[in-house]
Amino acid sequence: MSKQLLLNMTFFILVFQQTLGAQETINANNISAFILGGGQEVVSAVLDLQPIHIVDLEPENAIPAGNTVVVSEAGKPFAGIGSPSTGDFWLNFTYRGANFQNARIYASTNLPIPSNMTITLQVINTASINGQFAANPNLSPVSLSTTAQVLVYDFANGFTGDGENTGYQIRYQINNPNALSLPSGFEMVFEIK
Repeated sequence: MSKQLLLNMTFFILVFQQTLGAQETINANNISAFILGGGQEVVSAVLDLQPIHIVDLEPENAIPAGNTVVVSEAGKPFAGIGSPSTGDFWLNFTYRGANFQNARIYASTNLPIPSNMTITLQVINTASINGQFAANPNLSPVSLSTTAQVLVYDFANGFTGDGENTGYQIRYQINNPNALSLPSGFEMVFEIK
């Protein structure tokens, strides 16, 4: 009998040791079963989002009738050969400023325009398709140069939507009576700052 009692006690001690050493399993499907420990107060967090400044020209890869210039992404040169005298494009943007600061959209060139040649830009229309922005355009013509000129005055966080017929419609006009060529690598630059 003492052998039986010794075996039972050994079995009981082994089971008891296993039970004490077992690790708790948490059911992740039942959030209320989580034991987080300590006080369960609400803790505030501050999240700083990085500013975003994106400008885009539309139509992409569209060739104006009778011309061989392609209007493409902002900051890139007009590709192709030839020189149209007038045309228009849509400027789309997305903007989120640091600490809700307002911004402006500027236009400039990366290289000087040859003497006796002018390029002017003018905002002729604004529209919003699936966008959220307060339009604040400079409606006066702007003569491009290496000095940044304001196309859109102070505006808050927002976006225009993507594509044609949304954002700012800008007409450009090139006056080139001597048929001069633009310097190699010439670009019109649009930036938000």
